[in-house]
Amino acid sequence: MSAMETHDKNMTGVQEELLNIIQSDEARELVESMANRMAVIEEAYYRIRELREAVQPYIPDNSEHDEEYWIAAYLVRPHASKVIEKFRQLREIQHKLAKIEGQLQEMNRKESYLENKLGDLDSVQENIGDNIYKLISEYASGALPRFFVFPSSAEMQNGN
Repeated sequence: MSAMETHDKNMTGVQEELLNIIQSDEARELVESMANRMAVIEEAYYRIRELREAVQPYIPDNSEHDEEYWIAAYLVRPHASKVIEKFRQLREIQHKLAKIEGQLQEMNRKESYLENKLGDLDSVQENIGDNIYKLISEYASGALPRFFVFPSSAEMQNGN
């Protein structure tokens, strides 16, 4: 077999293998997806090449910025004032948000402080209640001298 025949046979074999992959139910989705992505990339490549050609006359020889920056600026140019205004508004919103986040942190700190103080008050109230109960128990058991007199409920109602 000549080298040309071997080459043709190899080409035919690879061609058949590629066709089998293209027609395979298992690989169809992957192949279609890859083909679609390549078409999009190729279209983008041609669009970028056109943009490069359009922007090239505006790029100074001694530019400190890469060509990609000039292309990006060229794309933004028709809407530059709107874009700049939107970025200004975004910065304002970010500033306000940072301020609100600071206020929220301060409020959380104050809330924590107040919760701790309420817990302290609950403990004090509990201690007072325990002390009152203890005094009443001691008085009822006779452990306290009788000169220590609690007002009657009638006296309490009369305000005496």
